[in-house]
Amino acid sequence: MDLLTEPEWNGRTMVSRTVASEPGLKVVVLQFAPGHELSAHQAPAPISLHFLAGEGSLLRGGEWEPVSPGSFFVLPAGEVHGVRATTYVTLLLTLGGRGPVD
Repeated sequence: MDLLTEPEWNGRTMVSRTVASEPGLKVVVLQFAPGHELSAHQAPAPISLHFLAGEGSLLRGGEWEPVSPGSFFVLPAGEVHGVRATTYVTLLLTLGGRGPVD
């Protein structure tokens, strides 16, 4: 599976596709057009964010931090975060469940 496949934008500024979904684990590729902002929100479970392509910023701890390919973050359940895309951004989101993952 190629995680960097260019999506069919069809006028949208964000495209998501679930690449794996198992009990206790969900993996999603999110792709953002330049200028798109995913507003501040919380996840119900721990997450990891791995930026695969593009430039932008990540909101965490009330501050925007620059991100680029290779940037990687792990956030606990309930931490407020958001994403801004400066260029086309591809992000791999892993969402852990509330129960055991292993």
